[in-house]
Amino acid sequence: MLLDKASRVFKEPFPHVVIENALKRDFYNELVRTQPKPEDIIRGQPYGSNERIDLPTEFTAGLDPIWREFCSYHVSMRFLEQVYEVFEGFIPPEIQSVGMRCQPGLNTPSETLSKVRGPHLDNPLELYAGLFYMEPDGGNLELYRWKEKKFYGKLEVPEECVERVKTVSCRPNTYVMFLNSDKSLHGVTQRKSPNFRRLVNIVGDSDRPLFVAGHNGY
Repeated sequence: MLLDKASRVFKEPFPHVVIENALKRDFYNELVRTQPKPEDIIRGQPYGSNERIDLPTEFTAGLDPIWREFCSYHVSMRFLEQVYEVFEGFIPPEIQSVGMRCQPGLNTPSETLSKVRGPHLDNPLELYAGLFYMEPDGGNLELYRWKEKKFYGKLEVPEECVERVKTVSCRPNTYVMFLNSDKSLHGVTQRKSPNFRRLVNIVGDSDRPLFVAGHNGY
């Protein structure tokens, strides 16, 4: 599905694809029409302004049939084969197995102009990360390269330690996917909105860490 139209892997600042109009229009519109309500994703959790919340993959079995089809495909072996086909030559050969997640998610309304997350690296166990934008409502994706390696928190990076290389406009029905490494610095631009920002998080977890970075070897 989401990788069917992948035609080019951008190598800088790290391997990634950007696919606009990723799904057929009728299919996409039906996903929007039947998407889980914010309260179904939040599930009673307390939350703050501009906070990211994902619905765990195991809860997608209770969604509308078209969502079950969509989520099932993106945790299937066929999808993993597509990932390997698209990113051929970039994936570390020592990886033996990949656990897949497909998680409908959102960012909560943002009461002030803020970033949900600044420059950072993802968990070293992640092989790939994909973001499917549905009703973005602000917050474009920024890709960076290192100027100086420095961390705070776990894998958060100070703004002055990175150089922005690319900004991806998060239009509806756009899919962005990248391979995770110690170079895969990314973040989200500022937003202020009374609305939820809707997206789907699609992740593949490796059977071993891909790099060591941050504090305490995380």
